[in-house]
Amino acid sequence: MKRDEYNGFLRRVKCSDEFRSRMREKLSSPTIEMHEYADSVSGTDVITARHSWGRIAAMAAMAAAFVLVCGAVGGGAYQLSRMNGSSKQGSSGDSISTDNIDLNAPIYDNMRANKAYFNTDMVLWEDLSGNIYTKNNVNTEKFFDYMDKFDTTAEIEKEDFDSTMRCIKLYFDCRTGEVKDHCYAFELYDNGCYILRENDKGHEVKDEERETYHEFVEGNKVFHDILNMYADEATIEIFDRVTHKELENEISNGFKNNPYDKAYYYIADENRQEEYTLTGREEFANELMAFEWERAPIRSGDVNSYDFGFVAAEDGYIQFGIGKTYKLKNESDLEAYNDVLKKHLIKNN
Repeated sequence: MKRDEYNGFLRRVKCSDEFRSRMREKLSSPTIEMHEYADSVSGTDVITARHSWGRIAAMAAMAAAFVLVCGAVGGGAYQLSRMNGSSKQGSSGDSISTDNIDLNAPIYDNMRANKAYFNTDMVLWEDLSGNIYTKNNVNTEKFFDYMDKFDTTAEIEKEDFDSTMRCIKLYFDCRTGEVKDHCYAFELYDNGCYILRENDKGHEVKDEERETYHEFVEGNKVFHDILNMYADEATIEIFDRVTHKELENEISNGFKNNPYDKAYYYIADENRQEEYTLTGREEFANELMAFEWERAPIRSGDVNSYDFGFVAAEDGYIQFGIGKTYKLKNESDLEAYNDVLKKHLIKNN
């Protein structure tokens, strides 16, 4: 090796100044020749071994330095290659480590850890119509920036989970790589109840799936925050519209909760109730559906109201359950609405 090549090599392996100085002395020292097997053996040629021990020592030291440095660099490269090799390819062409998928960890933690490698699609879902709007490849960062404000580790029991007729669904799918189809889903209903789902077989398959149940304190607000995050005004207007079919379904199910035509009139100021009878179910339902309704948050309960399988309040609200509350769209209909209530709800003597 030439001197300039040697110096360049030492700079690359970052040896100390003292080490470089000693090596230069070794390379510049006179050659020490040693003759082994110098005595001839009768009938054979003389075998003479000539070694430059100074240079050999220098080269040996260089080799040791090379092994040390390259071993460290090579070890790092090996670890990096392992990280890349043991992972699944995402939409960006990068990799997601399968070590980040801990099936014993909270589902949201796994979702967040792997967020950069999933394609995210949004679906607006309505109970009677199914998927009414789909948007592909939405901004995932917006979702996690918003969700990080909440405690997603708090769970509720499945029996306490109450779904409503409308839901925002976000699907986080990895479509390529070692664990293809490992995916997550977030389903948020307009009462604030939501499901986190993790599945190894894609979100349409129920095998090898786990899910947890949660609830936001201000559920209706969170629902609309995320809705406004991804949907335009025209879509939101359609999604918020109360259809005749939806209202008919809610009234029908409400009546099923009251097979004996009993009703109770709650007097808020006196904190007491009186017994009434429900009459003319079909006509009653048609007259209620003749009004225009809009979605509303849960009412306070400090208003006189009738309970007959669902609640109809005198201030123009009807409520079928948590997150299933409607109010009259036009205040001018309030008097006619109360007349309908009095017509079909008769006080018992």
